[in-house]
Amino acid sequence: MTSLSNIWQSVAVQESKVIGIKPIKLSLETADGAEQAVSFQAEKQRSEQYVQDAKKEADQIMAAANKAVKEQRVQWEAERQELMEQAQLEGYQKGFAAGQQEGLQSYQAKIEEAQNMIQLAQQDYKATVEGSEDALLDLGLRLAEKILHEKLKDEPESYLSLVKGAIADWKERSDLRLYVHTDSYELVLQQKEELALLTGNDFDLMIMPQHDLPAGGCILETKHGRIDASLDSQLTVLREKLFEIRREETL
Repeated sequence: MTSLSNIWQSVAVQESKVIGIKPIKLSLETADGAEQAVSFQAEKQRSEQYVQDAKKEADQIMAAANKAVKEQRVQWEAERQELMEQAQLEGYQKGFAAGQQEGLQSYQAKIEEAQNMIQLAQQDYKATVEGSEDALLDLGLRLAEKILHEKLKDEPESYLSLVKGAIADWKERSDLRLYVHTDSYELVLQQKEELALLTGNDFDLMIMPQHDLPAGGCILETKHGRIDASLDSQLTVLREKLFEIRREETL
């Protein structure tokens, strides 16, 4: 029969064995946990480092991208500004050219208008002067006509000068009939011999009164035709000659 002490010892031994084994087991478990903890910590640190590196790289990429975008934006802005300035310059140049052309055309139009006005003024002045000169010439001829008629009236013998001049200018050497105003017939007839000397002794001179002739009237008639040597006719011829000369001078 086993004694109580033996049982107690046996239990004590068993208990001691159990107690002795447990600490050893716990010690092993602690070592494994530490290793795992160290491994986890290292892995965690590596993960964190990886994340940090990735974040850093991402930040660098973002910074580079932002920088590139900013530089591109600046470049785009510069190009846009340049294009705007170029467009404005082209528009200004086109507008300036158009304005310059319009201004030039307006200036030329004003010059042409001024030249036309000057030309019209010159023409008007010329016409006025010519008209004035023509008027003066016509007035002079009328005054001369009036003076000559008054002279013929006051000095009947001056009519003889008119008749002598007409005969002297007569180129056809043939028989001549001289028609004079009735008031001057007697005066001219008294000078027939002197007038006959002008016609030549080989030709007959007949002096005949004509009542429808005006004062100062004188007509020479030959077989070839009639020549009006009246004062008024001579003044008319003189008028035509003078105005013809005036027209030639104004050309």
